[in-house]
Amino acid sequence: CPWGYGAVLPRGLLREPLSSLKRADFAILTRADQVSESEREKILATISKYHPTLPCGQVAFAPRRLVNSEGETQGFSDVQGKLATAFCGIGNPRGFLQTLSGFGVTVEESQLLTFADHHHYSESDFEAILRQAQQRHAEVLLTTQKDLVKIPRTHLGDLPLWAVEIGAEWRAGESELAARLNPLVDGLERSS
Repeated sequence: CPWGYGAVLPRGLLREPLSSLKRADFAILTRADQVSESEREKILATISKYHPTLPCGQVAFAPRRLVNSEGETQGFSDVQGKLATAFCGIGNPRGFLQTLSGFGVTVEESQLLTFADHHHYSESDFEAILRQAQQRHAEVLLTTQKDLVKIPRTHLGDLPLWAVEIGAEWRAGESELAARLNPLVDGLERSS
């Protein structure tokens, strides 16, 4: 729901009304890869309704590698084909599932352990994660970087714990944004 149910907080999820788009200099549609082309067109049409000349970029968040709490990294090939248990405490758990499937790890939505957004993990949470992992005969635990920072461990029980490191990839609009930002950055550097 990109428009926060059409209302500002507390009735919806918007921090400002859509009419505030008229003050914008640039819009960036994030997770552009997770919606259809027709849905992207609807989003851009809504933006255009409020600001017909607003330039828009599109960004996708792509998995880069796996990282653990000690900063060690490994490639996705190291977990492909292994039975995994995944868990997260983020606002869009389905997006995490899509990310996992993007590098060859299949976790059914019903098997993803989800916690509330910004969840602080407890020992009982770790026990629940391990129980599910044991039931699935999992060989590895996967989570998000946002969750990993709250779990200063490389393993839960005997299972290695890895987070998916993601990075932004521009799909459209990168050069337009750079053209707008570079003069501002140059001006800041000259005034320093």
